[in-house]
Amino acid sequence: MKQPTRTELAYRALERLESGPLSEEAVAQLRQVIDGPTSLLVSKAVDIAASRGLHELVPNMAAAFDRFLADGAALLHAGEVTANLF
Repeated sequence: MKQPTRTELAYRALERLESGPLSEEAVAQLRQVIDGPTSLLVSKAVDIAASRGLHELVPNMAAAFDRFLADGAALLHAGEVTANLF
């Protein structure tokens, strides 16, 4: 059986935060993931933060949105990604 990747392990940890108690440590973990580079994990952490009403993470969420939007535009401009909008 193959070992889970770091991303898979991190996703599972986020799933545990989804229904667990909201300690300061849990909020800090969500903030760290939202500020991270992995869009899958950021998306999951944002979903959790939004569903749990963690308004203090809104600036981090907005920054992540801007960061991924800028990164995507740069990749598209460099020809590394193609987009089909319609």
